Amino acid sequence: MYGEQSQDKTETQKADDIRAERAYQRSLGNVPDQKAVDPWGTARGDEASKKRAAPPKSVVKHSSKAKSGSTPN
Repeated sequence: MYGEQSQDKTETQKADDIRAERAYQRSLGNVPDQKAVDPWGTARGDEASKKRAAPPKSVVKHSSKAKSGSTPN
C-alpha cells in the first residue's frame, strides 16, 4: 500500500528485469532511421519546396530617380 516500504526483489525478479532491459535495448536497434520531417510541407505545396531549393536570383536594382508626370499622394 501507499507509504509502505517496498520489499527487496528476489533473484528471479532481478533476472527478469535484466532480461526485459536487454530485450528493450535490442528492440531499439530494430527501429529504422527516420528521415527529416517537414510538418508544413503539405501547406506550402511542392512549388514552394522547389523554389527554396533553387539558388537565389540576382536582384534587379531600380533607378532612384522619380518618374516625370507622377504626383505624390
